[in-house]
Amino acid sequence: MFDRTGIDALLAGSVERREVAGVVATVSSAGGSLYEGAFGQFEVGYGPTYSVETPLRIASMTKAVTSVAAMQLVEQGKLELDEPVARWLPELTTPHVLEADGTLRPAKTQITARHLLTHTAGFGYEIWSDRLVAHVREHGLPEREGGGAFLANPLLFDPGEHWAYGVNTDWLGELIVAVSGQPLSGYFGEQILGPLGMNSSSFWLPEERDADLPPVHGRMRDGSLEPEGSAIPRAEYESGGGGLHSTAADYQRFLRMLLGRGELDGVRVLRAETVEAMATNQTGDLEVGKVETAKRERSNSGDLSFGHDAGFGLGFLITLQTSRTGRSAGSLSWAGMFNTYYWIDLERDVAGALYTQVLPFLDGTVLDINREFERETYVSLDAAGA
Repeated sequence: MFDRTGIDALLAGSVERREVAGVVATVSSAGGSLYEGAFGQFEVGYGPTYSVETPLRIASMTKAVTSVAAMQLVEQGKLELDEPVARWLPELTTPHVLEADGTLRPAKTQITARHLLTHTAGFGYEIWSDRLVAHVREHGLPEREGGGAFLANPLLFDPGEHWAYGVNTDWLGELIVAVSGQPLSGYFGEQILGPLGMNSSSFWLPEERDADLPPVHGRMRDGSLEPEGSAIPRAEYESGGGGLHSTAADYQRFLRMLLGRGELDGVRVLRAETVEAMATNQTGDLEVGKVETAKRERSNSGDLSFGHDAGFGLGFLITLQTSRTGRSAGSLSWAGMFNTYYWIDLERDVAGALYTQVLPFLDGTVLDINREFERETYVSLDAAGA
């Protein structure tokens, strides 16, 4: 039996020490839930209590859903991984690269769906690019929170040349809309969220449920937390890169589907061989994971591979070596801006996810909690003989 004692003590202690206002975590196998825990309140020491049904901003954990949607279209023969996406998105026919001196030049190669899935298309995020910040300011362009207009930003390098975390998956969402003929919310609902029973996942909460959404807390210089309210205004754009709200219970079903190689409770949304392809490193020896902040209020600098040898598959970071916490080589992982993190260990049949609502991203305190949560998960698995 999976022993929850260590994880409970870890998460409860993090709330008692006011390291986080609240925290939710799940551990799953393909066959079901192994652990669900929720601790803390919406603000430090008071307010509604967190639960696995609390709606949360999952930000870039949306990317996994968008990637699954794209691979469904590949399975159906409607989309080719290595075909230029300009066939569907004419605005990407002649992408331009922003040079270090601020000048623009035409890209040398065309962007493909594989580039978008692996974050090798050349797109960046302003949060981690001084070059893009300067370009946006110089030309009076909308910033990241300004709806979908930020997609007009130029590339930082030629497609396929490097890895960089950026708006690739937002463009992938646009590609899904163009190929399927549906809005992203409609496609997700019909092909992924609905079939998986993820009934609490959507791009927008009804306005009457705004009070159910916990405030975001900002980490102060002294380590304390201050509520910031809704750090991102109600969106008008269905962002495939970061727009979903979900619950820990809902997202657990999505993670279990991937552990089940595309199937959950008899419902198949992907072929097993497609999941295996998504879990295969596609980026060779390109350096993957490092980000340098250009907006410290939004993100710290850090390494999204957390110091391990890593590559990138079709939508996921791929751990290429067994981690110190126990995660197997070949595991999938990623994260969300508000310090939410997950991993999927296909070899050990376990997936874990930890959720807070804290800024800036890559918060050192939450990263420590998440690392210990992962370690405790494998301690419990080993003790149970799993």
